[in-house]
Amino acid sequence: MLGRILTACPSLRGTLLERPHAVEAARRSLGSMECGARCDYRSGDFADVPRGGDVYVLSRILHDWDDDRCREVLRHRARAMPAHADLLIVERLLPTDGSPSLATAWALHMMCNVGSRERSAEHYARLLGDAGLELLDRTPRPRPRRTTGRICPLYGTVPETLPPGATVHLMQHTATLAMMRMMPPPPEALR
Repeated sequence: MLGRILTACPSLRGTLLERPHAVEAARRSLGSMECGARCDYRSGDFADVPRGGDVYVLSRILHDWDDDRCREVLRHRARAMPAHADLLIVERLLPTDGSPSLATAWALHMMCNVGSRERSAEHYARLLGDAGLELLDRTPRPRPRRTTGRICPLYGTVPETLPPGATVHLMQHTATLAMMRMMPPPPEALR
């Protein structure tokens, strides 16, 4: 995902925070996409969040954890984010209207195999609120379409609004299914 964002927005820089065994593979992958020189690579976990980014992206992270661990992950983000920063969360969302969804099957898979879950937007809103963050918006995944060299406007709505030279911090890069945009809490809420 970071490679696609950096490819679509050549004026951006990125920081990839990934588990140590995955950093070298990410370095090769981003290098092959010709955007590796605009990326900093950091080994670490949820508590090692880089400070100073304009946009933080959690892609397919929260569904791996129970609610308590999700709150912890989100609190680490909130503490690292400057007041102007956005947090983008990319996850499958459970429907609340009973409509068929692949997210429902994934929820069962996650509960049975790793003890975690997929969640509804409302559930995420509660977790974010517990961490001092606020859910501002959600965007469904656009229908896939072929592009020639540049990514479809999935990422363009947020990164293209950033000033030249802005930094995007990403933790893990995987498939995009839904985007939720949050604002950081006011500094007094983090004390």
